[in-house]
Amino acid sequence: MKIFFQSLGCPKNQVDSELMLHSLIGGGHLMVDEPDGADLAIVNTCCFIEEATQETIDTITELLELKARGMLGSVVVAGCFVGRYREELMNLLPDVDLFTGPGTGDKLASLIEGLKTNSSPRYFFPEKPIIEGPRVLANSAAMAYLRISEGCSRHCTYCVIPSIRGSLMSREPESIVSEARSLAGQGVKELVIIAEDSSAYGSDLPQNPKLSDLLAQLDKIEGIEWIRLLYLYPEGVTPELISVIKKSSRILPYLDIPFQHASPKILRLMGRNSKPGDNLELITRLRTELPELIIRSSFITGFPGETKKDFLTLRQFIENGEIDRVGVFEYSREDGTPAADFPCQTRKSTREARRCELMEMAAEMSLAKNKKLIGKKINAIVEGALGHGLMSGRIWSQAPTIDGNIEINGASPDDIDSIICVEITEADYYDLKGRKITSQPMK
Repeated sequence: MKIFFQSLGCPKNQVDSELMLHSLIGGGHLMVDEPDGADLAIVNTCCFIEEATQETIDTITELLELKARGMLGSVVVAGCFVGRYREELMNLLPDVDLFTGPGTGDKLASLIEGLKTNSSPRYFFPEKPIIEGPRVLANSAAMAYLRISEGCSRHCTYCVIPSIRGSLMSREPESIVSEARSLAGQGVKELVIIAEDSSAYGSDLPQNPKLSDLLAQLDKIEGIEWIRLLYLYPEGVTPELISVIKKSSRILPYLDIPFQHASPKILRLMGRNSKPGDNLELITRLRTELPELIIRSSFITGFPGETKKDFLTLRQFIENGEIDRVGVFEYSREDGTPAADFPCQTRKSTREARRCELMEMAAEMSLAKNKKLIGKKINAIVEGALGHGLMSGRIWSQAPTIDGNIEINGASPDDIDSIICVEITEADYYDLKGRKITSQPMK
């Protein structure tokens, strides 16, 4: 069967897609690049915020239009969109052949086989999500996401994730380390640690393993050169975690810490436990312990009740904290969340204007930091060819997908999926240009 597969949303969703792809390819199906002419189209959906939900709806609509014109066979909708709206989708989208929730994993192949004989249910939601197993890596062969847990047990008032993905469910350390070794054996050089809440890892397991202990084990795996941490809550960045990073040559001094806001009032309304003063103190301590540290963070503008004063407090926090990588999202009023019923909902125009103001400031901050890199020699992972003798890649301080890239002169196709040493020659707001120095990374 010819299958078109489209994955939307975050890295956690991508891992789900990689698990499903392995089962489909292992079942003898052929993956195709376009839905036109395919026997089946699968979309692994996202609905975290309004924009993601709209992208999901638009994608499903386009596939159903192809099906109606006889240009596509069956349509399967998987993932978080199904997890959020459940069985009601069967009435809203009667032409979709199969709905399956997040964590379907290798069960998808048998469900699709059932479509041929009409023996599959039209709606399937796994009692326990499948969050580990053999995968087909969708990115470069040198980088892989490593999911350490599923779900979230925090209760941020704006977030739908716990209602979709459930409470925290950590993987056993042995399973994670085994997968990491397997990935290293496949040639993976960069592991990107992901979860809905990486810093809470292990708190739900009987033996209560710590993220710092897990990282210490991953740090010993031969072949892995970079280990990158994403999705850490501020209060989860412990002295033990900092110590493990400081001692390691493989765990990058790159931390993704979603502070979300800086106004005490707004943080309280968000259901966030951290305090602005504590967060600035954390940043200061981190930069003292890890002088090369890169901090990425995300923030929300226009949360219900956010005044101009609250917004200016947030702006000042980003400036004072010298946040290296900034992502800003407009508040999205999501049905079923406590914040959706809060009074003093902000206007969309206000949310947009404040987001733009922060992103413009962040861009100038990023440009200033990038210009300081000119002339420096830095390790970079080569990911692909751009043509005209140029290669694309990322320096160690650029995370895949969410940060910028580097255009490398003097590298060759033989360098793809390798870590090399480059000299930075030009800098833009987010992207860089450089030239290859050696095929071996600096120690």
